[in-house]
Amino acid sequence: MYELINANKTIKNLLKSEYTELKKAGKYITFYLQFEELYELVKVNFLDFWNYIFKICERQRLNLITDYSELIDPIIFSNQKLLNILSSFKTYEDHLKHSISYNFSKTSEIYDNCVKVFSNTYNSNLSYHFMAQLRNHIQHFGLPIKQITYDLDYIKEDPLEFTHTISLKVDRDRLLNDKKMIKIKDDILKFDKYFDIKPFVSEYYNNINVIHSSIRKILKKDYDNSKLILNNLLSNNLSEEDRNHFFSLINPSMFVNHIKDKEVKEKIFLPYQSIERIDKLIRRNACLQKKGLSYSITK
Repeated sequence: MYELINANKTIKNLLKSEYTELKKAGKYITFYLQFEELYELVKVNFLDFWNYIFKICERQRLNLITDYSELIDPIIFSNQKLLNILSSFKTYEDHLKHSISYNFSKTSEIYDNCVKVFSNTYNSNLSYHFMAQLRNHIQHFGLPIKQITYDLDYIKEDPLEFTHTISLKVDRDRLLNDKKMIKIKDDILKFDKYFDIKPFVSEYYNNINVIHSSIRKILKKDYDNSKLILNNLLSNNLSEEDRNHFFSLINPSMFVNHIKDKEVKEKIFLPYQSIERIDKLIRRNACLQKKGLSYSITK
């Protein structure tokens, strides 16, 4: 026997096919929420990186630090925030591929299309390819940022005006000692001996925006269908007054139960709050249809 439960009150008995459909819809919405929230985590780490760079740039502008010992902590923490970006996106990618294979199987068209988004970006964008290799480099060789430099760039029109620029320098030749970098060796050889990592971080963010937007388009149809199934369940079984009350609750509870021999064998929570959260995230990130903005740190 299968039942629809609202706040411990049985609303109706369900057919097995209805139970299976609702279970599948709820599981997919939970997966889709994780997909959007892991992207949010990636964005938070990018923001943290740029905020920190701005902070140390301001500190230098105000204090004109020349003692190298005072640069050690900024070097360590800028590496840490760079690693947070790379690790969080790797988590996003791994979780997404695993969840899609779990929900659809690795032989599905959806899985194949999502994997192609990653591989096409990897093959067509040097910054994305380089940053993916850099994550492996950090795991096996160490932290890449070795120097932080500050430069005053005077404006020709007004010699008293200038911009204050910060660079996070990576040792090109040290990277080339990593055999896994061989795939982009020719590109790395074109870099300066000590090159600034910031432009690569900026372009990497643009690449990730495009990836998330592309995969969202692939997954959105199934999300909309799952959302419709759960919303129709409320429309067909609760009055308008009861629906308004349901959504006014802090923790609205709707379940489907599988009962056998008078015992609950399986209890599935229907994630209506997750739908609200997902829709907010989709609206917040609507700009992903366009390419992400680049960053520079000058003062």
